[in-house]
Amino acid sequence: MNTFRRSLPLISTSFINKTGTIGLSLVPMILVEHQLSAGHSSLMMTFVKASTLGGTLLGGLCCDRLGMKRTLLLSFLLAALGMGAIPAFRSLNLIILGACICALGQAMYPGVSRLLVSSNNARHHQQEAIGWLRTANNAGMIASFSLGWLLSSLGISALMIVDAVTSLLAVLFSARMIPTDAALEATERKGQPRPGQGDADLGSWRLFIMNATAIAAYTFVVEMVFTGTAARCRLLFGEEGLAVFSKMMLINVTLCATLAIPAAKTIKNTSLSFPLGLGLVGLGLTLLFGLPPSAVGIYAGAFCYSLGEVIFMSLATYSLIQVTPATRRRGTVYSSAIFLQQVTKIAGAALVFPLMVHGKNTLPVCIAVAVALLAYGSWVGLQLTKHFKKAGM
Repeated sequence: MNTFRRSLPLISTSFINKTGTIGLSLVPMILVEHQLSAGHSSLMMTFVKASTLGGTLLGGLCCDRLGMKRTLLLSFLLAALGMGAIPAFRSLNLIILGACICALGQAMYPGVSRLLVSSNNARHHQQEAIGWLRTANNAGMIASFSLGWLLSSLGISALMIVDAVTSLLAVLFSARMIPTDAALEATERKGQPRPGQGDADLGSWRLFIMNATAIAAYTFVVEMVFTGTAARCRLLFGEEGLAVFSKMMLINVTLCATLAIPAAKTIKNTSLSFPLGLGLVGLGLTLLFGLPPSAVGIYAGAFCYSLGEVIFMSLATYSLIQVTPATRRRGTVYSSAIFLQQVTKIAGAALVFPLMVHGKNTLPVCIAVAVALLAYGSWVGLQLTKHFKKAGM
């Protein structure tokens, strides 16, 4: 419970922010409404996802130069401005510009939030703290996609306005409740060790790259699942597509919110969590796109994918933080791993329309991706387990 209390300010802020998180995932529906070709849709989604590269790098630089709290505030503010502008625009180019600004802000959030929650807890509490953060994020997403389901009749613009408002509320709450970097340093000067300090360095460039690429591969599939399913739901179910997509997302975030803490407390072996988690993610992709389209297939795929996400992410983020080399620019180094994830997001967004949404031979592609995930996850998980055992963890 001490871990929960120490992390509560950030957990609460994250919940508020994630209560409005459906907006960017609805952009593919806007593209479908504008009746764009597969190539044009891919180009537009690539622009949106490309802006996350700048946001990721900006987040790391700001953490090192401005501090983590100011970076968090900037992240929420940019997300609010970008998302709030989209409903005001009719031009597709301006809509994509607003989406890019929002994506820029949102891309700054993952790195700074994980570094913040880790800096507030000693190493043996960090996995649980990250689990609480994931629970808060997913609980907020449950609220967000529930609103998407219940308010789907009001249209996409109304949901995007809700997103902008929750990001602004997150700015106000975090400005008051999140401790500053200076406050942590003041605690240390009073003779009380700063949480997370004093532990042996487990950093390893080799394992950092391996761990980062495993998460990047997972992120590639995540992007194909979310972007592809949003577009496919619109094509298959028309006006009901938003409700079907929201229900699918509810399956995902409910499982993640419910199981994140139990998984963080019980799953301690990367040689198990990496292959099993990534294998289930690949199976979910296959059910979503490799089989004849149906609502049942979408929900079954969402269940398998979500279970894989819980298992894989129970250790993947924690292990990445542990093997991040301890340099003076640790925030920048850590953000490079998230940068790689954003690169694979761009690839997923660019490829999902021709391969999955409009593709005709999706089953072989899905099986190949699933097998590759399983094989690479097995190898990386084993290497990480050996490293942590050697370090006495």
